Amino acid sequence: MALAGLSFTWLTPHTPLIALLGVYVLFGLGQGTINPPITNSAVSGMPRSMAGVAASVASTSRQTGVTLGVAVSGSLVGATLAQSGWRSPRPPTRSGGSCLASGCSWPHSASSARPGGR
Repeated sequence: MALAGLSFTWLTPHTPLIALLGVYVLFGLGQGTINPPITNSAVSGMPRSMAGVAASVASTSRQTGVTLGVAVSGSLVGATLAQSGWRSPRPPTRSGGSCLASGCSWPHSASSARPGGR
């Protein structure tokens, strides 16, 4: 994981795609080797009746940590880019995220509607 984290610091906007994919694979392998021992450590110290609770607390803690890590990293990168005066080469899109969200939810809501309004 440390090697994957350090390799992210070497990336630039001009890094070739294959190098970027290699860093992502390295990071994924690190995550895959760290998560099972964390869950095993959380579950092994608990009685059998509480093993599910221990696993869910470990999973929730891991997800919360990832969420906070992405939020803090995004804030730091955004603040650094704004301070340096960087501008995106692409023009902003017109509510692309909301269109995507509504487009994805429409087929589900249409398919779940039952004839006769029941």
